[in-house]
Amino acid sequence: MHEIGGPDLKTRAKRWRNNVGTVTAPTYPARQLYIGDHWSIARGLAQELAPCGMSIRLWICSAGYGLISPDAAIKSYRATFTPGEQDYFAAGITTSDASGAARSWWREICSIREGVLTVGPRNLCEIGESYPRTPMLIVLSAPYLDAVLEEVADLLRSGFWRDHLAIISSGFRDRSGQFGDNLLPCDGRMQMAVGGALTSLNVRLARLLLHTLRGARPSVANLRELCSKIPASEAQRSKGQMMSDMDVARFITRTITREPHCSHTAALRHLRELNKACEQSRFARIFKQVSASGKGDVHA
Repeated sequence: MHEIGGPDLKTRAKRWRNNVGTVTAPTYPARQLYIGDHWSIARGLAQELAPCGMSIRLWICSAGYGLISPDAAIKSYRATFTPGEQDYFAAGITTSDASGAARSWWREICSIREGVLTVGPRNLCEIGESYPRTPMLIVLSAPYLDAVLEEVADLLRSGFWRDHLAIISSGFRDRSGQFGDNLLPCDGRMQMAVGGALTSLNVRLARLLLHTLRGARPSVANLRELCSKIPASEAQRSKGQMMSDMDVARFITRTITREPHCSHTAALRHLRELNKACEQSRFARIFKQVSASGKGDVHA
């Protein structure tokens, strides 16, 4: 994504769509291209839950391809909805509404209906149309959930989905209050119960809840009740590797070089995803110094 360029999202989306369709590159099933703890767990859910009598259909929300199935033959790519990353979809583009930009980009890439992208649902609403009586569990990081919120809101106009569409997204804040009980409680306090790193907390919680159901229908009410029984640790985060002020400054310098409009909160989130530790006020102080100086100079 960082090589695409373009002065605005419309131009960038046009170039991206052209590349998806015309660049000569090998294709692979999507399940083989994604890596990391989150995807490893998600990919294994169907096999793990089969003995419980539960059948899982898995879908991927991709910042490069839109909604795809794990079997979709796609080209290797790098694009993300996560601010601060080098291949953030809006890197270098000034926008006053980051959430609106993400939803616009999602609509654009989901509208690609060429080649393998003509098969199957291409957005969340089309999943609902294709499987109108099958419960849905949305497991996404906050930036990705933000990108698909319009579709989630559309689905929740239906009584069935209000009862059978649950959302797991640690760090997402429902400021409008429109998702109510559908947004299950999920934060770092649950890490001790589910294990692993914070970057895979969402999908680890989903796996625990689905296993605990033991084949029962995954309604919002059932899942919320199970969530209420999960022991929550007072420790919000696992202890990451402590960093010196200079190391933090170097990290911040690299981050804002890739994404000039990255906020200190987004940069800190990315640091913690790498299992690094820095207290919030200390990070904010160093971020302010680095941003003001334009380089990695830090004053103790």
